[in-house]
Amino acid sequence: MRHIPSLEEVRRRVGSIYRSRLDRALTALTHPDLPGPIRERGEEELARVTRWLGRVAELTPRGGHPHRHEEADPISRVQGALDGAVEALERLDRAQFGRRAPSRRFEQSGSEPLWQAVLATGTTITLLLETLSAFDRDLWWNLLDPNAPEPVMMQ
Repeated sequence: MRHIPSLEEVRRRVGSIYRSRLDRALTALTHPDLPGPIRERGEEELARVTRWLGRVAELTPRGGHPHRHEEADPISRVQGALDGAVEALERLDRAQFGRRAPSRRFEQSGSEPLWQAVLATGTTITLLLETLSAFDRDLWWNLLDPNAPEPVMMQ
């Protein structure tokens, strides 16, 4: 994986795009009329998102550790992991992030595993949204328009 975007793009993706998508997903997940099987599958996907966000925080060179909330509910755990990942990315040095290994050595640069974890986090958030869209069909449309109102649940 040779193309890695700038650190500002990575920060924007995690701090803004992923946060807004998770906020919309959490709104749908906390709806009282959400059926049990969809809620269970959504909580499983939410746990995966939390693990990937923790991995993003761990892969920063300055040793960001994911926030641990063992006794807390899944929603506060994912919010804590997201805050930890954003804080870890804010502490990251731009010069250290952008350095690449020489291509003739076929080694990964220091930023490649971090970018891979960011992409895996986005994929897992997409899977969470697909799970919840079985209950809320408008969820996808609201994500396409950032100025859309809060998701309207199906009656």
